[in-house]
Amino acid sequence: MNQIVIIGNLGANPELRYTQSGKPLVTMNVATNRKVRDEEVTTWHHVEVWDKLAENSAATLAGGTRVIVVGRQEQFSWEDKKTGEKRTKTIIVASDIGVSLSRATASVEKA
Repeated sequence: MNQIVIIGNLGANPELRYTQSGKPLVTMNVATNRKVRDEEVTTWHHVEVWDKLAENSAATLAGGTRVIVVGRQEQFSWEDKKTGEKRTKTIIVASDIGVSLSRATASVEKA
């Protein structure tokens, strides 16, 4: 089973766009932090959100919001056309997103 859960802060507002077929897609970056030898280390996660969840995310979330993202991890590899080097990108495709209430309040409106 490929399932990942992260809790972190949005680096910026979610970016909503539509594919050529009209399917909504949001991309966003989520920062997670952890302590390593008394030093805080930040890891950035690229998250893709599709369909109605994408539209709801774009309408609800803003940069700095603490979120809980549930999804699956995917990895893509390709060869850079200019350098010939192999490149790899790992993303999280979200199946659900929630606002963390540990540091904020939220009001819920049924969509």
